[in-house]
Amino acid sequence: MMSSAISSFQEAFDIKGEVGRLIDIATSETLLGADWQQNLQICDKINAGGKEAAKDAVRSLRKRMKHKNPKVQLLSLSVLEAAVKNCGPELLMQVASKDLMGDLQAFVLQPDVELGVQRKVLQLVQAWGEAFKDTREDMPLFYETYSALKSQGIRFPEYDPTLAPTGRPQDRMSAGAGGMSVQRGGSGGQGGADFGGRNQQPPREAAPATFDSEKLFSDLEQVKMQTTLLSDMLGEVNGKSEDVADNKLLSELVRNCRVFNQRIMKLVEQVQEDDIIPHLVSVNEELIKALELYDDKAKEYLGNRPGGRG
Repeated sequence: MMSSAISSFQEAFDIKGEVGRLIDIATSETLLGADWQQNLQICDKINAGGKEAAKDAVRSLRKRMKHKNPKVQLLSLSVLEAAVKNCGPELLMQVASKDLMGDLQAFVLQPDVELGVQRKVLQLVQAWGEAFKDTREDMPLFYETYSALKSQGIRFPEYDPTLAPTGRPQDRMSAGAGGMSVQRGGSGGQGGADFGGRNQQPPREAAPATFDSEKLFSDLEQVKMQTTLLSDMLGEVNGKSEDVADNKLLSELVRNCRVFNQRIMKLVEQVQEDDIIPHLVSVNEELIKALELYDDKAKEYLGNRPGGRG
């Protein structure tokens, strides 16, 4: 009774426990990437603290996931990924709640969420939906969220088994945290949380990192989709009448495409596989064409505004 009252008091006044404070550190804007050692420390604290620690963790993660900075959102998702892999039923029940799974569903459906964040959310929802399919009686929202998004026509990335918890989820539900084997590591850069910094801890049991051509081609498909969308929207725009430069959706697409352009140029320098470079160059050429078309439309529009040239 007393612990319940303390929990309600903490929620009402947004008072963080020890786990919440550790999560703030692990999702700091100053980090260059996910610190997996810190994430595993958080998992240890959750397992030791039971239900109240699990509630503190999910409460804090939901808040950090709603941060305006996509880096903080991705770091929060990395902590969440580690927790689902390494924590017991108290944490799983809190994650498989209407509140948190609803937050993840909103990330997917909101158009203004950064592409890397959406991809990471889709990967986690898919991994959990598949992993916890046989525990729908205890935790239905893992599978139901995955199923609901699929029924709405949401396209998921290729399934990544490294994101799913190992072992049988039903055994985890009955055994609790004490009988679980800790998964030392995360998905690295696959969900976009790796910012190339010194704080990124590699999986302790994983083999040395190798170039993932399969993931690259999947990412290139996403880039091509955004490039095509930008080109199609520009094709319907009349520069003399449409507010091209101030169109928020167009501006967001252009920002993404400029980032893609820079990343692909760097990849061309780094990739050694001869069969991949032509694909990078081809996608980049389409990006450049779309960006040049946008620049031309924007100049045309600005030149026809009152006070503009022409």
